[in-house]
Amino acid sequence: MLLLAPALLLLLTAFALAALRMLRPQFRFGWLTAVAMTSAAWIITCLSQSQLPLSQSLPFWRAEAPGAASLQLSAVGLSWPYSLSLVSLVLATLLTAPGREGFPNTTRWAVSMGLAGLGLLALAANDPPTLVLVWAALDLAEVGLLLKALNGVPLSGRAVSVFSVRVVCIALVLLEYVLGSRGGRAADFASVVSGEGWLLLAAAMLRLAVLPVGLVPPSESSLRGGVGTTMQLASAAAGLILLSRIPPGSVASPVATILLLVCAAGGLYSGWMWLRAPDQLTGRAFGILCIASMAVAASLRGNPGGATAWGTALILAGGALFLSSVQHFWLNRAILIGAWSLSSLPFTITATAWNNYSEAPDVILPVFLVAQTLLLAGFIRHAIRPRQAPDTTPARPVGLYAAGIGVLLLGQVFLATWGWSGALQPGVWPAGLAVASMSLVLLWLTPRIPALTPVPDLWLPAAWSKLVSSVEQEGQRVFDGMQRGAGTVAELLEGESGIIWSLLLLVLFVSLIVGRKP
Repeated sequence: MLLLAPALLLLLTAFALAALRMLRPQFRFGWLTAVAMTSAAWIITCLSQSQLPLSQSLPFWRAEAPGAASLQLSAVGLSWPYSLSLVSLVLATLLTAPGREGFPNTTRWAVSMGLAGLGLLALAANDPPTLVLVWAALDLAEVGLLLKALNGVPLSGRAVSVFSVRVVCIALVLLEYVLGSRGGRAADFASVVSGEGWLLLAAAMLRLAVLPVGLVPPSESSLRGGVGTTMQLASAAAGLILLSRIPPGSVASPVATILLLVCAAGGLYSGWMWLRAPDQLTGRAFGILCIASMAVAASLRGNPGGATAWGTALILAGGALFLSSVQHFWLNRAILIGAWSLSSLPFTITATAWNNYSEAPDVILPVFLVAQTLLLAGFIRHAIRPRQAPDTTPARPVGLYAAGIGVLLLGQVFLATWGWSGALQPGVWPAGLAVASMSLVLLWLTPRIPALTPVPDLWLPAAWSKLVSSVEQEGQRVFDGMQRGAGTVAELLEGESGIIWSLLLLVLFVSLIVGRKP
């Protein structure tokens, strides 16, 4: 139960807060309850490191046939940093809540804890069926939040596009599971053989690439604050963990080279958009995509530890920046610890990010270093940018706000020095030094070159708007087709032969999952 305890604590507390919201709207200890339960989950996650590796099969789903699916959870050295980072993120979200507008808001706390709980289950998923089930739950929750928050806004149609692409990602993971189970091998990710890993990699890349499709919620939307940050980072972590689960060398070399070129182009574009964004919340999706492209590159270079490094840096450094909303000189400067974490300098979280354990050519590495330079320069610019909130917030909320941001800052130092294979590593120090130097030069040039200065009204180019509109139209077309297909199935099952068809579909589904021959 040690493996499930943090996720269960968050999910059950989220359910309890939602119930109290309906049954006892005047309940005054909701925030204290949320902070206490999340702190307990954080402590349990820290203590579980000494017990790694951990594994557990869900008791309500067991299968005895070889190669059959038996929903399995596991915590290993490369998934534990993700879990600690995600629990730290939700704890920081709760601690900084009193310093933001709309406090108290039990619904937002429950949503943040529920999303983080589902994210923890995705991080622990040890086989495709388990990951697919958690992805589906997380995606349904996310599309529900998007449709509610963007109700009546033109961007609401893009939530359908996001969900359509997520369905394709789930189908790719299931396809890999079906292809792999034909030989009777184990169903977990560690058993993926050479030549089959590209399906999982494609699923992870698609899941991460659709984050910018939603673009920027309106300024009055709740998705610009703690809930939006938790939603996007939990969803990103659920996709990034797959990069750490894929065995090195399971993607053929020619395909890996092509995917590296795609990631390099995506990293450059998203890094440029992140640098020119008027604020960190407006460019949040592009910052996530830039880091995700480098995490995919690390996985393609046979370095799952490097993918984990980028993922944990995204949650901890990115979370601290995205949650910052109060004008406080010293604390805003302390957020620059995130720049240190993203620099790949020795003894940082990302120090081992550019280690190459594959046959992938290093000739593409300079392109990724340029993308990392854009990412780092943009992070520093957003961190030192003056906040809109005045510096007249009462002392107690500022103290809680500082404690929340401090949890994420200390987490970066903690993981850089202890707890997993990427701690206290010199890494590829010339790459880190080059990125840090180029970032300083770029920051010096930013106020002197108009092209580097963000213009809020003209920030998104026309080409990007057309691309998003095209993706939205295709997603809506897929969604309409799914609706027509669902209507056809409903008419079929509602007829006189509906019972026979239902029994036949049930038998086929059980045969596929359990893996038995008829």
